[in-house]
Amino acid sequence: MVGLFLFGLAYGSIGDSAADLIGGSDTTRELLEVAGAALVDGFYANALLMLALLGCAFAISSALRPRAEEEAGRVEPLLATPLPRGRWYAAHGLVSVTGTFAVAVAGALGMAIGYAGVTGSLDRFAPFLVGALSLTAATLVWMGVARLLHALSADWAPWAWAGLGFSVVVVLFARPLDFPDWLTALSPYEHLALVPAQDLDWPPLLVLLALAGLLWWAAQAAFARRDVH
Repeated sequence: MVGLFLFGLAYGSIGDSAADLIGGSDTTRELLEVAGAALVDGFYANALLMLALLGCAFAISSALRPRAEEEAGRVEPLLATPLPRGRWYAAHGLVSVTGTFAVAVAGALGMAIGYAGVTGSLDRFAPFLVGALSLTAATLVWMGVARLLHALSADWAPWAWAGLGFSVVVVLFARPLDFPDWLTALSPYEHLALVPAQDLDWPPLLVLLALAGLLWWAAQAAFARRDVH
């Protein structure tokens, strides 16, 4: 939370000087511009996306915490007690979900405070918060993938990082390298509106939340059936 807050504070302290910061770099403009939006809005929308990717790293790491407990040999004797394994696994997942929302809010809050500090305006707080929370839907999908992979096999769990790595590549290189649409569509972040450069789009947001819920259910069911070492 502290890290995301400080990153957000750094982004927000740029204020309305994003155009001056970018200068004449056509490549940077191509990365940051959002069709039909002001450059400043595009800059902050992409800044929120970067913060979401950092938050996703926390989400995956937290979702894989049960794997560390399993490798340390602490899970099997614990589950030998009357504690239901589904409740134990769900409790870890609840901590991960709560933490993911917490770091998203921290990043948005830092950005809003940084922006207000240099411009004297608090009118960006709500758009920054909405943008950060909406992107969390995609983060929850990758978290669900991490939980499902671990639930199926502890050996598969590290592959969860490939999802985040792919999304980072798409964000940084999809437009400059002209990735095909079907490839970029594999990243859940590509389906969400970039607030404040774009208006919030509810249908894809709800679909991603439903997908995250389905992954949660599948992970719970899979972990209930496999052997724990």
